[in-house]
Amino acid sequence: MKNNKYPTIGLKASYCLPFFSLVELVVILLIIGIPWLSNWINHFVLLSLLTGLLDILEQILATVTALLTIGWLATLVITINYQHDNGFCNYLKFLIQTFDLRDFAKIKPKQNTNSAEQAFNNAIKGWYIDISDNNLVTWLLMPASSRAQVIFDQNLQSIENKVKQDNPDFTFSPAERIGNFYKIEATRY
Repeated sequence: MKNNKYPTIGLKASYCLPFFSLVELVVILLIIGIPWLSNWINHFVLLSLLTGLLDILEQILATVTALLTIGWLATLVITINYQHDNGFCNYLKFLIQTFDLRDFAKIKPKQNTNSAEQAFNNAIKGWYIDISDNNLVTWLLMPASSRAQVIFDQNLQSIENKVKQDNPDFTFSPAERIGNFYKIEATRY
């Protein structure tokens, strides 16, 4: 609820943090596993040629891990700063409801997805549900193309109903257009 004009970088970073953490964990596990794999491969004559490649891969992954760690720490600091007066439970609700809303609205790919559907699905990546104890703000990024905006307009009512259904203890105001976003505000009663 920090900004009334558009979703902030803190809100966006908060949504990316779990994914960023998972990527960091996988890379760290790879770094831990490569020496073990290299040692195991040395027991086989033909496979021992791969040891040099694994050493190079380990060096590359160490550099990537250092860069990812810096990015992860920056994302963590931004998230903590943004969510500092919000509870962890609200943060989890924010993650779950944002993911659920995006999944609900996404047009499932058929054999030939048209460009309007792709533009609509791309705009969904900019949707967030920002939850605090007494307020809720839903940010819906408008698609760039006019054909995708028609799809958005056709689905706006069902999207609003989905958000209201998931948060029955809030009183909602009508959606309002602010720049490239639709904003739906709610207050807990």
